[in-house]
Amino acid sequence: TITSDTTNARAARVAALVTGSGYGKSHALLSAAEAWAGSAGGAVVAPHCHLYITYNLEQQLFGDRNPSNAKAAFLLRVLLATQGHSNTTSDRALAVFFQKYSFTDIHSLVLDAVACLQAWLSGKGPGVHFVLAVDECIKLKLDNESLDCVRFVVSVLGELTDKLRGVGHKCLAVVSSLSNQPFETPSDRPLARVKLPAPNPNHLIEFVAVALRQREQKEGKWAGAHLLAGAHWRSATFAVDLLAGRENLTVSDLSHSLAARLCSGMTPALQSDTRNYILQEYKTDKDAALKEFPLAEMFIDQNGSIPPCIAWMLFAELPDGCSKSPIHDFFANSLSVDARCQLEVCSASFDRFKAQYQLPMLPKGIPIIFPDGNHNFPYHEWFYNLTLPVLASGIVDESSIIQGENFCMEGPQPGKIYHPSAQNHRHIDRALVAQHPEGQKCLVLYQDKVNGDLGKATKDLAAAAELAGIWMKDKGIKSVLCVAQVLDCRTSQIDGFAYPLIILTEHSGSLRRFYRGTFVGAVKYQRVRSIAK
Repeated sequence: TITSDTTNARAARVAALVTGSGYGKSHALLSAAEAWAGSAGGAVVAPHCHLYITYNLEQQLFGDRNPSNAKAAFLLRVLLATQGHSNTTSDRALAVFFQKYSFTDIHSLVLDAVACLQAWLSGKGPGVHFVLAVDECIKLKLDNESLDCVRFVVSVLGELTDKLRGVGHKCLAVVSSLSNQPFETPSDRPLARVKLPAPNPNHLIEFVAVALRQREQKEGKWAGAHLLAGAHWRSATFAVDLLAGRENLTVSDLSHSLAARLCSGMTPALQSDTRNYILQEYKTDKDAALKEFPLAEMFIDQNGSIPPCIAWMLFAELPDGCSKSPIHDFFANSLSVDARCQLEVCSASFDRFKAQYQLPMLPKGIPIIFPDGNHNFPYHEWFYNLTLPVLASGIVDESSIIQGENFCMEGPQPGKIYHPSAQNHRHIDRALVAQHPEGQKCLVLYQDKVNGDLGKATKDLAAAAELAGIWMKDKGIKSVLCVAQVLDCRTSQIDGFAYPLIILTEHSGSLRRFYRGTFVGAVKYQRVRSIAK
């Protein structure tokens, strides 16, 4: 609760709302007065009103972004708003005004603004609840990254509304930003931080499904929209609009269109931080990555992920010799390919992505089960340091890796992923050779299953590892690592397996730890597709 506190000179005067991109921040500001007026729980909502000042809408901000005029420009915006002028109209007026004039006596201007607001509020009824909301204040950041103008506005906003409360008005000041960065005042007075609860992702899925079914869209359309929206509400609403009436919109088309809408005006610094956040989050975790690349906070969804369409845009580079970006292959689900095969393509594309950007083969902390059953075996660190060489030609192999009782992979070929194209390939779904910084090599074998058949997956992996044993010794490969990706499995334990093993399941959380937030949704989606079919 923010009140006029005369006993505490450092009490918070302004509420600060941080939501990230696409979670109804502006809607929350516009509806704050009504919510506050009805918070007593009665059947009748008390009189309420608001003024909404925003710095987006491609305004010039001629006076607002000048530290000498920022306070005066804000107060003039408030006065113009009480007379019914829009934010863009006020912006044009201020641009003309500050080319000729400036204010030095801010204190007098504050008192004039208080008197004007009192007169304006007197016409709104007794006991009116008034909210003065300021949106997109990060737009006031200067080219040299200075936040002085933002802090000046927050300071004078607090002074203005505190004086209104001091003369008996029910008044609340709220500022919003996509990140915590600008929420300070010149005197370091604290702000009362407000965090909106994250929307339920299941509600988002339902919203997309219902909206598109009402428009007679096919099942695949709403599934594709959810895939590319991630857990990001604004992406989902854009996707619904784009898909309405479009019969031939592919996942690629949808992703490009979403990225164009979400990323318009995205500065080079924001692009760089968002891109680096995705890479660093895989190496460490969300908190560490965000601390190093704070601007990415603007695009993080409720799961700590970047919306897939933004990742699609930021990682469009093609590796040498490849016609498609690994990320584009990862997200470009084809409804003409069944979920089982699509899971294999997703997983192989993720390996290519890790190789392209020299990410570790495994994120630290992913559980590895060793033959002795000891999860804390020191050998963990050796596997965590494995990397994938740049994959010169992407996914290769036109046949099965295992033919008869022979392991037929060329080798060692660290620059390739072997993905059998034969429908009846035995034992494994793909194989690759990873490298350790000290020069040793490791054969990595995968089984990818949309179902929960861990027993079948590990039986096949064990058979493949046994067949590869002689081949590995001949090629000078030190170790083998088996990865059983079994999406619907309810256990992550198995006895008697003779090789180092990783079990990836949605139930245990290991799937999310392996792919991290930005990418795990596309993998989990294959299970959804399989069940729906």
